[in-house]
Amino acid sequence: MGPDRLDTLASPAPFDAATCLLVSQCLVGPADRSRLFADIAARLRPGGLLASSDLASDTDAPAYEMLLAGWMRMMATAQVEPGMLARIRHAHRTDVAVLPPARIVAMLQAAGFPTPVQCFQAGLIHAWVSRRS
Repeated sequence: MGPDRLDTLASPAPFDAATCLLVSQCLVGPADRSRLFADIAARLRPGGLLASSDLASDTDAPAYEMLLAGWMRMMATAQVEPGMLARIRHAHRTDVAVLPPARIVAMLQAAGFPTPVQCFQAGLIHAWVSRRS
């Protein structure tokens, strides 16, 4: 049995935990992304855990170009074809909402997860564990 989609679950449903791994970045509208986190919170029991991860960086900061270059080198080492690398780089500018980590934390907090804790970072991927209030 595969994972359930959020829109197929009854609300409110008293779940103990949820995962949202490399998903919310695909919602380029900030309101859509915030609504996703709020919808997850609505389906968790108070104290329920959310494990989430997304591409995150301040794309206006000089460090972003260094991280992105490293990310691209890592994928090239993994034998991702050059044409695909170009498409990925383009998608980071147009189809994926790469936001600063602090902005994602603020969205989680506004959705009902008052103290997200960053538990992982590898290149552009950041992960948090959050407990619903």
